Amino acid sequence: MGTRRRSKSAIRELEALAEEARGLIGNDDGFSDLDLRFHLAVVEGTGSATLSELSKMLFQIIDSHNALFIAAHPRGFTTPVNKVALRSYLRLIKLLNEGSVDDAQKHWRRHLEAAGTFMMGEAEATLVEVLA
Repeated sequence: MGTRRRSKSAIRELEALAEEARGLIGNDDGFSDLDLRFHLAVVEGTGSATLSELSKMLFQIIDSHNALFIAAHPRGFTTPVNKVALRSYLRLIKLLNEGSVDDAQKHWRRHLEAAGTFMMGEAEATLVEVLA
């Protein structure tokens, strides 16, 4: 019972973040911040404290990379991909609400792969610069 309640609560948190994302589509920095919060909420929704703590450390590195990425591109550069990300958030939420856990995992894996390809393919910053 507690797990079901936690799952519903986690989905409500994702829904609230997705709604907030709608208003940030054209705001490169704002959407980037929300994106990290959304991804952290996905991880925290698993209920694994260890995974959540490790993810927070990783997300600090990603946050630094995002800042360099945004600074290296003209304002609004991420607007089209932010729209895609929002659609991906909404699809994940729909699958979770339907109880389609396997499909949700597959979808989120594809989302993460696509996001990684976009961010690393367009990035000019090296790992050393991100960690500096």
